[in-house]
Amino acid sequence: MGRNATYLTEMFSGNETDLWTPCIYDFFCRHNPELRVSACIDSPSQNGPWYEARKRDPFLKVEGTILKEPSPDEFLRQVGATFGLGLMSDPRRFTTSGNIAGISPDIVIIRPGRQGVCIIENKPYYRSSFTGNQGPGGAYTEFVLWLNGRGIPCQYLIIHSTSWEKYPQVKQLHQELPGRFGSLLLEEIFLQMARHRFSYPLVMKNWDEFAEKGSDYA
Repeated sequence: MGRNATYLTEMFSGNETDLWTPCIYDFFCRHNPELRVSACIDSPSQNGPWYEARKRDPFLKVEGTILKEPSPDEFLRQVGATFGLGLMSDPRRFTTSGNIAGISPDIVIIRPGRQGVCIIENKPYYRSSFTGNQGPGGAYTEFVLWLNGRGIPCQYLIIHSTSWEKYPQVKQLHQELPGRFGSLLLEEIFLQMARHRFSYPLVMKNWDEFAEKGSDYA
C-alpha cells in the first residue's frame, strides 16, 4: 500500500539542508526530470482534494544551470548575464522593506534559451515552516514580480508533500503570484525518482512506495 511522501521524509527528520535538498538537487542534475507543477484548487471541499495540475505551464523540464543554495549575488549575477541586464545595480531591488534580492533559495534553475528562472524552496516535512521572507507578502513574492517586470520570466516554486500543513499560505501565494507560483509535490518527485531508477545512498528506500497522493489530489 502506497503512502504519501512525509512517511519517508519524517524517517530522516531535521535533515532538510544536509539530506533532502542535496538529494533532490542531485536528482535534478543527474536526470533533468520533467515534473508536474501543481496548484491549489480554488474552492476545495472540506475533505479535499486540495491540489490539481497547474492550468498554466503544468510541467517543468528541469534543465539549464541548476544551483544549490547560491548566494543572492551569485545567482543574480548569472541571471543578469543570461538576459543581458544589469540587475545588480537596479535600484528597484531596494524597497521600503529592504533588499528584495537578498533572498537565499534552496535551488535556482536558470533555464536554457532565456526561458526563465525558477527559485525553489524545499519544505520536506509536515511541519516545515516558512522562514524569514519566504511566505505570503514577503521578499520572494516581490523578487518574482521584480524580475518579471524586467522582462525575465520568473516563478516561485515550493517542494512539499500533499499533506503539508501550510496549505492556507500556499493558496495565498498562488493568489499573489497567479501563474508564477506552483508546488512541486514530493510525491511527484519520488515517482519520477523511481522511474529514473535514481539512487541516493543515504536513503535506501523504494521511492514509489511514498508517492501516493490519494484523495488530496484531483
